[in-house]
Amino acid sequence: MMAHAIQRRGGIPIIAGRDRNVAQEIAQSVGCRQIPWEALYATVHDTLIVCSEEKQPTRKGQSESGGLHVGYLKPNIAVMDLSTQGLDSQIVREAKERGCPVVHPRDILLDQLEMQIKLLSGQNLSRDRL
Repeated sequence: MMAHAIQRRGGIPIIAGRDRNVAQEIAQSVGCRQIPWEALYATVHDTLIVCSEEKQPTRKGQSESGGLHVGYLKPNIAVMDLSTQGLDSQIVREAKERGCPVVHPRDILLDQLEMQIKLLSGQNLSRDRL
């Protein structure tokens, strides 16, 4: 879903995952590029969207989610973690510390609620009321 939304807005999604076969299947179904997980650090990109949580043993310098080396996060990489239920994840906390723009999971949830309320009732509900 995220890859399609990115394409509609003129972006070029790149799929990376620890399971190369699954990542390749997703990339083919969307019509975008797939890279090996290890290539994430050497591939130029300006946004990181974590869509699923892959728990891996963590080592120094890695986040809890997927074993991502958080040292690679630079202030020019925007970060969004969709794997949490509206809470800041370790990746989001690390991104904030490194000065990355962060799309907060809570904002995504509130945006979805606003859209659903408008679709169901035809009326806008203020963010404050949500």
